[in-house]
Amino acid sequence: MFFNTNPSDTTVVLGLNAGKATVRGFELEALWQPTEDLSFTFDYTYLDPKHDEVIVRAGTIFDPAVNTASPYQVGQNIKNLFRVSYAPENSVNVGARWTFLKFGSNDLSAILNYRWEDRTYFTETTGDGVPGSDLYSRPDFGLLDGRLSWKMEFANESRARVDLWGKNLTDKKWPTHIIGLGVPVAAQDPFTGVVTQPGYVASATAWAERRTYGINLVYEF
Repeated sequence: MFFNTNPSDTTVVLGLNAGKATVRGFELEALWQPTEDLSFTFDYTYLDPKHDEVIVRAGTIFDPAVNTASPYQVGQNIKNLFRVSYAPENSVNVGARWTFLKFGSNDLSAILNYRWEDRTYFTETTGDGVPGSDLYSRPDFGLLDGRLSWKMEFANESRARVDLWGKNLTDKKWPTHIIGLGVPVAAQDPFTGVVTQPGYVASATAWAERRTYGINLVYEF
């Protein structure tokens, strides 16, 4: 886990083993194939990750010797300020494949895939005790992708495939990453004496690509 060490410069961090966490959950996978040429898949993941203990370490911005505005003491458990990052609670993936045309040693298939993820937090210091923690997270989102695939087999045992694919077919606007602006704990600048109140107040967002199309040409021999 990485901790800020300078109230006036959040780029200075210290990597420490500061506590304990428990991750519970389960995965469910299902396949239904009503015919030889038609199949459906379903994948679901549930995660319940929690920090059991995060101890204030000396030299971090939670240490009042470094940050005079910190209300905490070295050795105190501050797990309410932390959350396991990059771990959405629910994730779903649904797929369908239909081979709708066969001629000789060739076949043409249509593939659809939809994936959905719960809200995802992008840093550890986004616990329920940090105001505005949702500003350092990506809201739940779902994306639909599709592909037409033409497979060919040749007499010399070589194979070829042509894929016409599309990503984000519904042209959804969604963020690939979000950075919250602020601090997880009140911080006093040692040079100016200005105290920044805890919490995130705004976000910087990196947006993902919108709807895209392409062609793949594959030859195996």
